[in-house]
Amino acid sequence: TNAKFSIEDATKQKGELEARITGFSSDIEVAGSKIEELAKTIGTSESDVKDATLVREKEAADYMATSLDFGESLDALDGAILVLKKKSGNIAQAQEALLQVKALPLVPEASKRALVAFLQQGQPAVEEMPDSQLFNEAPEAYGYEFQSGGVVDMLEKLKDQFSKQKYDMDAEELKAKHAFEQMAQQLADNIENAK
Repeated sequence: TNAKFSIEDATKQKGELEARITGFSSDIEVAGSKIEELAKTIGTSESDVKDATLVREKEAADYMATSLDFGESLDALDGAILVLKKKSGNIAQAQEALLQVKALPLVPEASKRALVAFLQQGQPAVEEMPDSQLFNEAPEAYGYEFQSGGVVDMLEKLKDQFSKQKYDMDAEELKAKHAFEQMAQQLADNIENAK
């Protein structure tokens, strides 16, 4: 009877243990699936962080280059406006300032053509000048005083336009930087929570 009890207890205990093993096996499968899912989430989030960082670095580099162009353009416009507004400025100085503005990549083609036309209007054709006049000094910028008003207005409008564009671009850069930082933080949180 004792042996019968021991065999029955052992059989009962064996059944309970097998049931527990089956339950644990099921838990292991569920946990394995969850681990695979979390590993996939971590991999995706890490890849997203890497891709977003590359895009952000390119955006930041583009911003820096464009910002530098705007800064140089605004400086050149300030210089040209100052030279043209000066009553004592000389022609060479005015021409140099206008040529710098003309060479800027952000200046629209129509404005470049207007600057070229302005620069060429006061220069006589070489064929029309007698040989002795070729070696004479050029008159000072008094001719520019009355003619430069339209050009100064155009340069001031360009300066206003560039200033606004730079301001807008700076604001967009701040928004893009902030959005990237938020997204990177969210992805970092996802990775941390998945671990």
